[in-house]
Amino acid sequence: MTLRELHSPDELRESMAFAAEVYRDIPAWVPPDEHQLVAQVSGQAFGRAHARSQTFRVEDHGRILATATGVVDDLFNTHWRDAVGHVLFFEALPGHEAASRALLDATCDWLKRQGCTAARVGFLYGWQLPLTIDAYDEVPTAFHSINPPYYHRYIKDAGFATECGAVEYMIDFTPELAARYEQMVAGAVSRGVVMRPWRLSEPKADAELFSRIYNSTFSAHWGAPPFTVEDCEDLITELGPVTQRTSPPSRKHPARRPGRCSPCRTSTRCSIASGTAARRVPRRLRRRSTPSITAC
Repeated sequence: MTLRELHSPDELRESMAFAAEVYRDIPAWVPPDEHQLVAQVSGQAFGRAHARSQTFRVEDHGRILATATGVVDDLFNTHWRDAVGHVLFFEALPGHEAASRALLDATCDWLKRQGCTAARVGFLYGWQLPLTIDAYDEVPTAFHSINPPYYHRYIKDAGFATECGAVEYMIDFTPELAARYEQMVAGAVSRGVVMRPWRLSEPKADAELFSRIYNSTFSAHWGAPPFTVEDCEDLITELGPVTQRTSPPSRKHPARRPGRCSPCRTSTRCSIASGTAARRVPRRLRRRSTPSITAC
């Protein structure tokens, strides 16, 4: 069993493609955009101006057993006055506890060398949304990631403790509910609100507006980092294929601050999230996890 730091584009592509082997028997898994993931973990996409990362993998005779990326976002830590690092894109095969533990330990050690005093696994806006700890056979919504059930054990055995949980309550999106939303939109428009889709062909045009709205709205929201204008331009470009071009993600009122909404093609259900938080301080580095529970 060999633990390696990855640097070349080919090695990063192999590690991002490794997820297909982990999830080959999980129908709810939706393949990510590997090109975008490789660009992000190699510092060529979202967060490149204020985040640094290092991807690790464990292999045995050429076969990948586990992989993860350590990320330090200086803008996040400045905003929250913290020194937390993030363990993201963790993937591992079943029955390889030792490989998983070695990988998570190595990633946390790298974060510690970067000056971090705590590690959070599986959650950083703009990079990865929370892991699942229930309803593993459900197709994930836009607000959490799918993962095998055994990840819970792998992560806890590596010293992580639940810090914050999210519960998604789902309801059927019926024609009656759609009609109520349409009435709400009509009422807003009648009062002078202008609603329009993102200008996906010109992301720079909306990036500054998006940055101001997001940073103002989520400045005190648990775990939310601030986004630069450059970050928002990247997000608009990346989210373009999954947002409804015919729906109105941005709205303005002549005498009030603008706002936005982002409808996504996920399922014919709506979700509302709530959560709690807890943490512990183990021996080497404080390790935190942020799971998501889906309730139908």
